[in-house]
Amino acid sequence: MAGKIHADDIDIDIDTDIGCKLAFIVDHSPDYITLITRDYRYEVVNRSYCEAMEVKREEILGRTVAEVWGDEHFHTTIKQYLDQCLNGEMVDYVATFLFGPFERTAQVTMAPYPSADGEVTHVLVRTWDITRYSRIESKLNSYEFYDPITGLLNRRSLETMLEREITGADLVQRNANLALLFIRLHGFEEVIRLHGHRYGDLLLEDTALRIKRCLSQADQVFRFEGDQLAVLIPGVSRKSDVAVTARTICEAISVPYRFKEHFFAVAAHIGVSIYPDDGKDPGHLSQHAVSACMEAQRQNVPFYLYNRQLHEDALFRINLTSDLRVAFEKGQFELHYQPIVENDGHIIGAEALVRWNHPEMGLLQPGEFVEVADASDLGLQMGRWVLFTATKQLASWSDHCDLFISINLSAQDFGQPNLATLVASALRSAGVTEPSRLKLEITESHCMADPDAAMAQMARLSELSVDLWIDDFGTGYSSLGYLKRLPARMLKLDRSFVQEIEDSPEDIVFVATILSSVHARGKDILIEGIENAAQYSILKRIGGRTMQGYYFSKPVPAPELCGLLASGLPLPLSNVTSNQS
Repeated sequence: MAGKIHADDIDIDIDTDIGCKLAFIVDHSPDYITLITRDYRYEVVNRSYCEAMEVKREEILGRTVAEVWGDEHFHTTIKQYLDQCLNGEMVDYVATFLFGPFERTAQVTMAPYPSADGEVTHVLVRTWDITRYSRIESKLNSYEFYDPITGLLNRRSLETMLEREITGADLVQRNANLALLFIRLHGFEEVIRLHGHRYGDLLLEDTALRIKRCLSQADQVFRFEGDQLAVLIPGVSRKSDVAVTARTICEAISVPYRFKEHFFAVAAHIGVSIYPDDGKDPGHLSQHAVSACMEAQRQNVPFYLYNRQLHEDALFRINLTSDLRVAFEKGQFELHYQPIVENDGHIIGAEALVRWNHPEMGLLQPGEFVEVADASDLGLQMGRWVLFTATKQLASWSDHCDLFISINLSAQDFGQPNLATLVASALRSAGVTEPSRLKLEITESHCMADPDAAMAQMARLSELSVDLWIDDFGTGYSSLGYLKRLPARMLKLDRSFVQEIEDSPEDIVFVATILSSVHARGKDILIEGIENAAQYSILKRIGGRTMQGYYFSKPVPAPELCGLLASGLPLPLSNVTSNQS
C-alpha cells in the first residue's frame, strides 16, 4: 500500500519499504545530496550537506538556493547550471565553495529529475568534496617534486602520487589495485668511481628510459635516491602481471650499456608491494616494497613480491609461460576425445580437448594452462594447433566411421577476422570432404558480448558448411528468441543444470522445460556433465536426446576412442569414476 516513509526527515512516497532503504542510503551518503524544485527551492537535503553547511535541515528545506548561497553567487554561477539541468541536460563541473567557514573544492553533478509524464520537475544535485585530492594534484606542478639531475619525478613526488592514488581509490570506493616497484641498481657506484658522476648521471637517465619502455603510459618512474629508482603502476587488473613487468624491467636493465668507447654492465633487484593487500597508506606500501627488494637481493633473484604466496603464484605463471613456448617446439600437446552419445548410449561424435604432457608435472588438464596461454601471445597459436590437429583426426576417422568432432573456440579464436579462412585452410589441408562433421563450439557469453559481430562471424563460418554450437548454454543472459536467430544447430546445456537433478524435482521440471522450448524452436540440445546412472535415467525420461559426461567415458586418446567404437556397444561399458574434464 502506498504511503509516506521517513528516514531522518527525508520524505519519500513509495509503494514498498525499498523507499526506506533508499532514504537511509541518501541520508548517510558522504556526498552532499539535494533535490531542488523548478523555483529553485530545496525539497530534499541529506545529513552530509547540512553538516558541511553547519546548519540544521529545517533551516534549509523550503528556502531558495539564493537565500542559502546569496544572490550574487546564485545569479553568477549556480543558476545557469540549474537552468541547463531543468532543460534536460546533465551538468558536471568543478568549483570552489564556502561551506560554513571552510573553503572547499567540489565536483558537482546535476541530473534532471522527471515526473511520470517526462517533464523535468526537479534537479538532483550530488556534490563530492575533492579538496584534499585537488591539493595533492597541485603539488605535482611544483619544481621541488623533480630530480634536478635526471628530470625524473623525485621521492617527494612519489609520496604525493601514492597519496593521490590511494585517496582517489578511497573516495570512489573502487576495488583498485596499484603496484609499487622499488628498484636497486648494482654496478652504478663502480661506474661513478671509474668514470665520474657525468657517466653515472647518463647511465641513470638511460636506465630510466629503458624502464619506461617496459611500462604503459599511465605508469610513472621516480628517482628515489642515489642508485635507487621506483615505479608506480596504477590500475593493476591482475596482480601476477606485475611480476611479468618486474622481470621485463630486470632484463632490460641487464643489457650492457655503451657510452662512446665504454661498455657498462648494470644489474637490478626489484621489490614489489601491492595496494591494498601489502599496505593501505604510502608509508607501509613503500616500506614493504623496500623489504621485498632486500629479500630479492638476499635470495639473489631478479625480483620479489612482498606477498609470498602471490610471489610463488607469479613465478609459477612465468615459468609455465616459458614452458608453453618449449612445448610447442617439442610437440608436448595432444588431443583427447570425450564421446558424445545418443540417449541409447551409442557414440555419434566426440569433443576434442587439449592435454599437455609436461616433462615434470605430467599430463596437465586445460584448466591448468589454457588461461596462462590466453594471457600471453600463445592462446591463438594453441587454438590453431587444436583446429588443424582435430581436422586431421576427423579426416582419418571419416574413412571408416560416421563420426563428428567438436572443438572449443576461445574468445580470442572467435574474435579473429580471418577465422573463417583458417577453418577453411584446416579442412582443405586435412582433406575433410564433409565439413558438417566439424562442430565449432562458441560460448553463450562470447555471442552476447557483441551480438552483431557474433552474427557476422557465425555467418562467415556457416558458409563453409561447418556446424556451429553454443556452449555453456544457460549461464549467460541471452533469450531463446535471440538464440533462434543464430545460425547454430546445437545448444550445449551447462553441467550446472544436472549436477543435483536426481535430488531436485524442481530441477527436473526446469530442465524438461528447457528441452521442450529448445526443441520447439527447431534446435537440438546436448546435455553435458552427466556423472551417474540416476542423472542419465532422468534425462532420458524427460526428453534428452544427446548427452556427454564421465558417466559414459572420460576424455581418451584417439586410439582408445577407436576401441570404444569398434566394440559397437553402447556406453558406459563399465562404471566410470566421476571426474572433471
